[in-house]
Amino acid sequence: MKSLLDCAEEDYTQIAEGLVRWAKGKPVVLLLEGEMGAGKSTFARALLAALGLQQGFQGSPTFAITHTYPIGSGGRSVTHTDLYRIRHEGELEQTGVEELIWSDTTEWALVEWSSLFPDFTSQIHNRLSRRKKVCEVEIRFNSSGKRDVLIREFGT
Repeated sequence: MKSLLDCAEEDYTQIAEGLVRWAKGKPVVLLLEGEMGAGKSTFARALLAALGLQQGFQGSPTFAITHTYPIGSGGRSVTHTDLYRIRHEGELEQTGVEELIWSDTTEWALVEWSSLFPDFTSQIHNRLSRRKKVCEVEIRFNSSGKRDVLIREFGT
């Protein structure tokens, strides 16, 4: 686990660029955790920029549930999903989020609030870490008014 202490939102760019280097071109599921307003969607924007998507960030997908961003050619994409409004596992299945994450065309799947669904998160670790890299990024407020960013990397 890596701990980056006293980060400002401006530091997210360097952190995101480091994760892109870590991925080495392999598909990744990135689980974003943190309390409301901690900067999960701001981090997602930084990651999209690190992947070369400079325009078109659609903001937090809290109401849309998922935003999809095409990258490169061949139908590849980055998905950004916010599970905050999903109330139970059955509803999660109905959204189609799982299919997007498992899809071979999804290069990066960013998932906010996965901790609300422990079984789903466990499936990601058990099933995906064999085919895709998995990374957990937790953003916490600290006493200095900045944020601490904790990064756990898994997979091949």
